[in-house]
Parts: sequence; structure tokens; C-alpha cells
Amino acid sequence: MIIVTEYASNQSLDRHLRHPHKRNCLTWAHRLKICLGAARGLSYLHSNGVIHRDIKSRKILLDKNMEARICDFGLSKKNFKNQQGTHIYTKAAGTNFYLDPFYGENGILRRVTDVYSFSVVLFEILSGIMAYEMRSIGNGKPKHLMNLVGQLYDNKLETLYDPCIANQIDSRSFHT
Repeated sequence: MIIVTEYASNQSLDRHLRHPHKRNCLTWAHRLKICLGAARGLSYLHSNGVIHRDIKSRKILLDKNMEARICDFGLSKKNFKNQQGTHIYTKAAGTNFYLDPFYGENGILRRVTDVYSFSVVLFEILSGIMAYEMRSIGNGKPKHLMNLVGQLYDNKLETLYDPCIANQIDSRSFHT
């Protein structure tokens, strides 16, 4: 079998978030574009009965226009349209820091498994902090997303976003 794919000249999202010299390239507008593109891709997969099972920033490729492309379907599962129910029982697979805790504990695979993983990616895009970098807090074990947010949040929403985009966001947008 041969798989032909589009060349992603801007590599993977995690490379832009991990390397300080590349992080400067990701403007607030680029980050929003990437989030929307990846969300549309995930929605497309789910509408066709595919659950990715390993959504993370490394699996989101960026083309020359910074359009997001989800890649690596090695762990994905197809929930056939004629199959009853909203979930599949399977051995949990994926990357610890992105893995839906419910799926990890119960092996019940649902679309929300990918949604949880994608929310961790959204956290990384907003904060500029990779989920696995937070492992130093809490004995090196994976933390639930709410714990990650809680560790950064200091009663100010400004503590949650990447300082390198602070001047691109109107601070009033974080006040209600």
C-alpha cells in the first residue's frame, strides 16, 4: 500500500510550541487558525465514524499556509455506522499526557476521548506550555487537564496564556 500526502513544510505544531525561536512565529491569529483547522479535521473524522485515539500537538502538521492537518492514524478506530451504541470497548492506547482519564481507566472509547485530547492541545496552544512539561509538578505522573490549568491559574486569566502573545490580545477580552 502507498499513501500519498501533502507536504507539511511547517512541520508539526509541537515543534513551534517547544522551540523558543519558533514560538515567536506563532501569532495569536496563527494559533486561532490552527485551532479551528484542527477542530474541523477532528469533526470530519468523527462524522465519518473515526476516533483517532492519539490527538496531540505532534500529530498536527502545518502546511505552508499554517493550515492544520491531523496525521498518524495508526491507533485510530472506525466505529461503523451500523454499529449500535456510542462507544467501543478497547484496550486504552494513546499518549499519557493527552489521554482521556475515563478512557484510560475504563477502556471505553468514545468521540469525547479525542475531544479531551484536543482540549489538552488547546491548552498548549494558548499557554505555550507542553502538557508533558507539567509532569515535574506531581511526581512526574500525567496530570488531568483541570489540574494543569489549576496550577497556572492565579485568579487572573492572563496567567494562562503564553507571554509571547500578550501584546496581541486585548486584555479587556479576559474580563467579564
